Amino acid sequence: MGDEDVDLWVDLRNAVDPQLPVTAEGVRRGIEHERTLAHFLGFLGDRPAGVALCLEQGDLRHTDVAVAFFGVLTGERRQGVGSALYRACSDHARRLAKAQLQVDLWEDDADALRFLEPRGFAEVERFARVRLDLADALLPEEAPPPGVEIVPFDQCLDLAPQLFEVAREAAADMPSTDPIEFTYEDWYGWEVRRETLRHDLSRVALAEGEPIGFGSIAVIGDSREGWNSITAVRRSWRRRGVATALKRAQIEAAKAAGLTSLTTFSEKRNVPMRTLNEKLGYRPLPDQLRLRGPLS
Repeated sequence: MGDEDVDLWVDLRNAVDPQLPVTAEGVRRGIEHERTLAHFLGFLGDRPAGVALCLEQGDLRHTDVAVAFFGVLTGERRQGVGSALYRACSDHARRLAKAQLQVDLWEDDADALRFLEPRGFAEVERFARVRLDLADALLPEEAPPPGVEIVPFDQCLDLAPQLFEVAREAAADMPSTDPIEFTYEDWYGWEVRRETLRHDLSRVALAEGEPIGFGSIAVIGDSREGWNSITAVRRSWRRRGVATALKRAQIEAAKAAGLTSLTTFSEKRNVPMRTLNEKLGYRPLPDQLRLRGPLS
């Protein structure tokens, strides 16, 4: 896919799945920085009908799994486009020496499940997707633990190596099908360089000037909906209110910036984070399913 096709790819991608949109800037950045990434367009005659991508995701480089997305416009389904995109992703995964594809979809996406399950795809993880309406947010009156300061992420960019260590420690304890492992370069691209990040709304917890936790917020384009990314806290500081203080500060910042909502995901087995989100007023949406299956 050439650069001139990026805008078409983004329009089709967001029409297929408007619930988790992407931007042209993000696609171009991905092409620039991720050498394993491939994008595909599917046509019916001259009509653009579907899109796909496939890559070796940073936290799965040590596995035989490639991450993929493929989807077809509602009115163009059941005409072979989905199968062709599945083959294109599978061929690319083979070039990456991968043996499986991993795809994410919504639990109420019946068409996607009907396509994938007969082809051998099965659920390996499930994520609780929840959303907080900021107009109705009622935050508990809880101060950060003594000795802890909550500051904007954009004041701590020079502490990226220390923040990486916080993220790595937190990821090691997250429920996951595979151990969550990533390099500094991959983490930096996702949590610092990603074009949708709002460092002014993201927050870092400091103790004696050292990061002990952080939480980030992304905003896609000019949307007024924000997305909570990871909330990471050092093991030695957990169960002391740091995560609550980080989420509370992010909610306050997002509300002051004019956002209307915050949406986030937590793996179903991550009970502490799901409990915290519920306490702060996040309400459930359809779950996100993670499926894995064979190459075509």
